Amino acid sequence: MNLSSTQQLLNLSLDPEYTFECFFCEDESLLALLENAIADQYLEPQVYLWGPSSSGKTHLLQAICRSALVHQRRVIYLSMRDCLQYGTGCLD
Repeated sequence: MNLSSTQQLLNLSLDPEYTFECFFCEDESLLALLENAIADQYLEPQVYLWGPSSSGKTHLLQAICRSALVHQRRVIYLSMRDCLQYGTGCLD
């Protein structure tokens, strides 16, 4: 079976502007909790954020991924749009 014919390329790059430093939050403890969890390797295998539209979920998730990469952790950011477009098979 030729696997290359079934593989799809996904745009998995992170937006360079989505960092903890560029995120405004009145509750600084939230950002500190996320940053410390990654640095101390206490982060759960998955991170799920929810909130209203335009509340910064994408920004925070990409900041988490960027921080995890800096701390040499394996990470992937996959948007819900990509999941819906490619289906769960894109995780194989």
